This record gives sequence, structure tokens and C-alpha cells, in this order.
Amino acid sequence: MKKFWLNLIEVVAFIYQIFCVLGMVFSVFVLGIVAFSFNNNSDFAQGFRAGFGSWGKGNTLWLAIAFFVVLFLEALAEFFICRFARGLVRNIKNEIFFANQNLELIRKLLVWVATYTVMTIVLFLMSLNLQPGKDEIQHLAYPTGAQGGLLFLAVIYVIYIVFKYGMQLQEDSDAII
Repeated sequence: MKKFWLNLIEVVAFIYQIFCVLGMVFSVFVLGIVAFSFNNNSDFAQGFRAGFGSWGKGNTLWLAIAFFVVLFLEALAEFFICRFARGLVRNIKNEIFFANQNLELIRKLLVWVATYTVMTIVLFLMSLNLQPGKDEIQHLAYPTGAQGGLLFLAVIYVIYIVFKYGMQLQEDSDAII
């Protein structure tokens, strides 16, 4: 039964990685459309500026670029979170527990979860400056995402410490034998 759940986690993480790649491609594609339309369509530019509220005075294109860069970085972070989680699951399936390889995977996972959490906070702060009525974007970055990221970060840090301590115990045990 344990192998079934580990295989399921690995498959779901792989599928999620595909969605992350699609999200990165989509954010680059939309950014290209926005940049092209911003320069070639004054109605589009006016509507776009109106949506960005107090930030819409002159730097709207740069704000849009920053917004889509943050979305791209979030998708990139999610991609690497799934990648390193899959590596960890693969090692656990092969009954490799307290090894340097797992500790390194958890350390990388910790870095990318921190990156994701920071990008979520930045996205939320950017969305606060949008005009009222832009609820769909503000819900995208609602602070529960940041709170969940911070909680996830804390849990992974605790797991990292447990694995590090387990490795030390494993080394001590191997030295005695």
C-alpha cells in the first residue's frame, strides 16, 4: 500500500510539473501580447492603465512586466518543488532514507519553497494596488497562499533537521558496527 501512495504522489507531482511548464509558457506568451498591444493599441493601453490604479501613471508596462515575471517565477518554483519532491519520493520508494542525497533534496526543496513563498507575498502586495473590482486577481494572491507557504516552509525545515539528525545517527551506528 505504501508503494501505491508513493507512486501516486510521484505521478501527481509529474502532472503538476507539466501544468507549471504550461503556466510559464502562458505567462511569457501573455507578456508578449501585452507588450505588443500596449505599443500598438491605445485603447488597450488606456484600459490596462485604468486597471492598475495608482500605479497606472506612466509605469504600467513595467508593472505588467513585473507582474508576469512574478507569475513566471512562481510557476518555476512550483516546478522545482515538484521535481525535488519526486526525487525524495523515489529515494523513499527505494528505501534510501538517511542519505546525503535526501538531505540535499530537502535543502533544495527548502530554497524553492522559500522562493515560492516570497513570490506569493510579492504578488499579493502588487495586487493590492489594483483598482477596486479586480477581485479575480486579488483572490489569485490572497494571503492564505503566503500563510500556507510559510507553514510549508516551517514543516520542510523541521523535516530537514530530522533528516540531518537521522543521518548523524546513521553515521554513528555505521561507525560502531
